[in-house]
Amino acid sequence: MGSSFLKPLSVENTVSVMRPISWVILALCAFALLAVLSDFRVVMGDEAAYADPALRWHDGLGFTSIAWEQASNQLWASNCPLYALVLSGWLTMTGLDSLWGLRALSVLLYFVGISLWTIGCRRAGWFQSALQEAGFIGLLLGSLYATAPSQYIRPEALGVALLGFALLGQTATGARSRALAAFASGFLAVLAGFQFVVALGVFGCAWFVVAEEKPWSTLVLYGLGGLAGSIALLVVYSWAGVLDVFFHATFGSSGNRMAQWHGWRDPMLWAGSLFLLAGLIFRLWPAREKRWAVAALLSGPGLAMVFFALSKFPQYYAPLAVIPLCTGVAAVFPVLSPTLRPSAVVFLAVAGMVGFPLSALMNWNLMPARLHGSLQEWTRETLRGSKSAFVDPSVYFAARGSGAQVYTQFVLNTLSAEEVAGIDAVVLSSSHSLSYLQPQSVLGRLGGYWEIVGLYPPAGHVGPRFPALEFLTRLSYAPSYQFQTWRRVPVGAAGKGE
Repeated sequence: MGSSFLKPLSVENTVSVMRPISWVILALCAFALLAVLSDFRVVMGDEAAYADPALRWHDGLGFTSIAWEQASNQLWASNCPLYALVLSGWLTMTGLDSLWGLRALSVLLYFVGISLWTIGCRRAGWFQSALQEAGFIGLLLGSLYATAPSQYIRPEALGVALLGFALLGQTATGARSRALAAFASGFLAVLAGFQFVVALGVFGCAWFVVAEEKPWSTLVLYGLGGLAGSIALLVVYSWAGVLDVFFHATFGSSGNRMAQWHGWRDPMLWAGSLFLLAGLIFRLWPAREKRWAVAALLSGPGLAMVFFALSKFPQYYAPLAVIPLCTGVAAVFPVLSPTLRPSAVVFLAVAGMVGFPLSALMNWNLMPARLHGSLQEWTRETLRGSKSAFVDPSVYFAARGSGAQVYTQFVLNTLSAEEVAGIDAVVLSSSHSLSYLQPQSVLGRLGGYWEIVGLYPPAGHVGPRFPALEFLTRLSYAPSYQFQTWRRVPVGAAGKGE
């Protein structure tokens, strides 16, 4: 096994599953999310981009995209492909190509991943009671961002499943199973996204630091798996003639760390770190729990600092740091002095209550103004008769099925002059934070004359449930839907357009 740090305590632990209370909590959370999945959060721009290759494959248009900065007739290579491939398989099996259906895969992947991770923690001996498992899940539910991957169409939900698989694999009893899991984890991490390569690498380093017996073979196999995955990507993209697209999209743009710091806003990241640090400083943890606390700090805030040093720690990377941190908190909590436990519980509970619960209250309050079904009806009506349209990424899913050829996100610079001239409708937000999606920029790129023919929300549209709670919108930079429809003015009618 390589180390008692990750060694099952007994035969019973190696075959254990989660205790019933953990299943109940996770199931209730999953069903609650599925009930509000389309309207709980507004559609973010990345969701359209990550879903588009899979949707085009499902529509018989090949593994291509009209949402990235590459030609729509090329093999999609603007990001690591595993999530889009899994999403393609999901669409093939279920046919659920709506916003709800696509997000439902994220719910499934996330909760499967957390289940695998929890079972792995129990088999490793970190969770020895039902209360620890429930406490861990409670900490995740209190985190501002830890559950976010389950609510968006992004690869982080797949990443959580990959982390769960990696941990579960290293708690297997057979050496061959552990070796295969290590190799597969490295291979799949490269195909899923380089953020997961970094995360698993940092977790491996943390394991190496605290382990009494160094896990050399596991780390070597993980590295070999990553190398094999990298070679596979290079071969496929070279064969398809899109290797330059992959390198440009993945490494060609530099990040702005001051614009990518939002992951640090999670109160649980700070509270959990302070809890573990206080235990180390005041020597509250026995030797075994001390190693666990150090590993959690290296894998939690340590990983966050690595991401930030690489110029990127956005909110959707935060779960990768919060999950191991909450694991450490739950693992060491039973050895905390009974006299200190009440104050520790209050401290962590407060951090949890100002995290996701407060964010959930904000989203629940805004749901009547975020009904995706209403946006879909309006979009299809406003695009009636259009042959080709460029839309804000948040409108992408609503525009599918309108009958128009839909373009979005980064694709404008890759379109031919004929394709640009064929775009006769545009749906955009008048106050988008990204300059390349603002009307002045898009309409200037398209050329010609344009006029506004529609506004969303229309007059009489339902607002928040309780206007007094609108101050909570400061918790999010994602506003409710507000769009304008522009139509191209025929050349003969020029002068009345924009």
